[in-house]
Amino acid sequence: MDEDTGRELLPGGAALGPDATAQQRQATLASVLVAQLVLCTKEANMRTRAAAYELLVGLARSLEQSSGTAGLHSLFHIVLAGLVGATPHMVSASVMALARLVYEFGGALEGLAGELLPTVVMLMRTKSREVVKSVLGFIKVGQGTGRAGGRLLHCLGM
Repeated sequence: MDEDTGRELLPGGAALGPDATAQQRQATLASVLVAQLVLCTKEANMRTRAAAYELLVGLARSLEQSSGTAGLHSLFHIVLAGLVGATPHMVSASVMALARLVYEFGGALEGLAGELLPTVVMLMRTKSREVVKSVLGFIKVGQGTGRAGGRLLHCLGM
């Protein structure tokens, strides 16, 4: 708590006013933590990767319980922001995190996942092997869950 302003200070420099609701606090914490969680999904240590995925899914479940589908959509959009990352490592990590979210919450994210597929497939054109491997993993998840449907074939024809 910052004594001068009365605002609650959070990791990453974020601050909340004294009248912030629990939902606002959760949303702010989610946006601060998601970037680090996404990067941890590409960590070399298997336990760290597994913990990052578990925490990401747990955060999504928590947001879904507190805010419904809107909370889950907001987390999905935060992870989507990583697709425009400056490094191939961040883009690849974001694609893998999106694949996990689609796998776990495909029913609730069905509309968003369908819109995302052409964008992710377009990343196949990048020169980074790391990103292309992640996109292939995303496509496998989409096909395995059966939510990609005929859109995948259309996107691959692009």
